[in-house]
Amino acid sequence: MKVAIRYYSRGGNTKKLAMAISEAIGVEAFTTDKPLEEDVDILFLGSSVYAYGVDDHIKEFISGIQVNVGKVVNFSTAALIKSTYKQVGKLLKEKGIPQAREEYYCKGSFGPMHKGKPDQKDLRAAADDPYAALLLDNQLCFPLYVCAKEIVSRYTPFLAKLNLTYTQYITMMVLWEEKQVLSRRLKERLFLDSGTLTPVLKRLEEKGFITKERSPEDARDLLVTLTLKGEDLKKEAVHVPQQVGMCIAGMKDAPQLHRLLHEMMDIFRESRCGCGSPEDPGRENGAVKA
Repeated sequence: MKVAIRYYSRGGNTKKLAMAISEAIGVEAFTTDKPLEEDVDILFLGSSVYAYGVDDHIKEFISGIQVNVGKVVNFSTAALIKSTYKQVGKLLKEKGIPQAREEYYCKGSFGPMHKGKPDQKDLRAAADDPYAALLLDNQLCFPLYVCAKEIVSRYTPFLAKLNLTYTQYITMMVLWEEKQVLSRRLKERLFLDSGTLTPVLKRLEEKGFITKERSPEDARDLLVTLTLKGEDLKKEAVHVPQQVGMCIAGMKDAPQLHRLLHEMMDIFRESRCGCGSPEDPGRENGAVKA
């Protein structure tokens, strides 16, 4: 893993943190006058707030980055503002560079304020936890990944009795609700791309649960219709949610989790509209199913 440390410090406060991190991880720290010359996985970037703004040296350093940076970990000192995280994050976003959720911040001395800061305790804290952004327990993605994988696995024995995969099951849920739907809407509701949805619809049609035909309004789109056999399957599937729910009984604040996950889905839905669909983990061509 390639790691770099850059900082800008007028009064020496941020430099102290940079040196502490440097000593802890064995990577030399340089000021922002030295540009990055090769790709890095993690960049520790130190700054401070001067006159309520990030110094121009930091702005020029970020705008001048010409290599690939996997993630930036922000560390900073300031006398008045809590940290430079948001201001630096805005600059990074403009360059398309990810910023770690975690940061390190402490007070910095300025005139009569916060004399002696950062002190030895602050420096130890900065040195002890330079890789906090990489700790598994600090990740949001990991518990989401585990829960999604484990919940889908709980569905498997119940869906096997219906001769459905999980992706086929959620497709049928939309059809049970809407009876007839365009494939475009299915993709939007299920967060599936064409490469994933096409084989799903083909298999559901082979099983007699749906029919599909070209939309009379747009020949590029498919009109998917629930059959009587597909409607009958709904009667067999009605107990599946309750059966799966019993496997994870005892969870607190489930309604709140449901709300937060849908808020996250709304964010992803908006981003898909702007940058296309990411590779879908629910493909039925042999990859892991979502």
